[in-house]
Amino acid sequence: MRRLLLILATLATFLGVAATPAAAATTCVSAAYGYSFDGAAGTVTVTATRPLCGGQSQAVTLVSYTAVAASGQFVYDSATGQLTAANRSVSLRVAVPGCDALVVAFFGTGVQTELTGTSAPYGSDRLDSRSSGPPTWYAGGATACTTAPTVAYAYACDGTFTATLANGPAANASAVFLTGGRRIRLSAGHATTVKVAKGATLTIRDSSFTTHVASWRSPAAGCTTTPTPAPAPAVPAARPITTAPTASASVSATPTTTTEPTYDAPVAYPTFADKTTASVAARTGLGPGSVLLIGLGLLMVGGGIAAIAYLIRLNRRVA
Repeated sequence: MRRLLLILATLATFLGVAATPAAAATTCVSAAYGYSFDGAAGTVTVTATRPLCGGQSQAVTLVSYTAVAASGQFVYDSATGQLTAANRSVSLRVAVPGCDALVVAFFGTGVQTELTGTSAPYGSDRLDSRSSGPPTWYAGGATACTTAPTVAYAYACDGTFTATLANGPAANASAVFLTGGRRIRLSAGHATTVKVAKGATLTIRDSSFTTHVASWRSPAAGCTTTPTPAPAPAVPAARPITTAPTASASVSATPTTTTEPTYDAPVAYPTFADKTTASVAARTGLGPGSVLLIGLGLLMVGGGIAAIAYLIRLNRRVA
């Protein structure tokens, strides 16, 4: 009997030692966290009390809201981090408005842009719902939040337009605009612009719980289509004229290009009668033979007249 008891005790000890490594090997977990949360300051630090198993990760988000009277809460700022096997701690910070505000820390990434309920938001996703500790949501502020978001449009004739987002100077909190996955926060008295492509529609939701939808329209001043003038053709560089000048009938004409000095021509040149036979023929239109015959005839007539005059004078002397 004593030997049997000794054998059983030895076997129990062996089994206990063999089971210890298996238990020690299970040191990673997927849900064991500690945290510190300061809602008024907009900070949270989350730490995995034991490392996550390889390949596992856990997203943590901190988000703040402006509380606008009875309308509800509108998202103000947010930050997200990831816990992994290699990164066991995450610290996050967000901007908190100086008026009535709400700040919440939760597991996940699904930020709600607007809250209208009165109960604590995010339900079982809040850090305090999965880990023991103080609440991870904060509501506080000394005054009600007032924002003055405005949206104005300027339309261009090329089919595009520009939206100007602004927050009035009397606001006591920054105005927030949500558009196309972007969150734009503008402090009091500040503005920015968003340019919209041709054919696109712009949708904006602002912290006054107002939705703006706009598409292109013709400008109030109208559009005129003035065709753009075609560029003037390039004028080739002038080249010097190398062709020989042609003869001109004018005695005062000068060549087009010359390197010699030129002088003023006289008002008129003297002319002289041309008494050559060729000149006479050119003026009368008669041939040279006809001119000679006419001249011979005139010579004979003149000789006859001279002979008659001589005979008359001779007869007068005799008488």
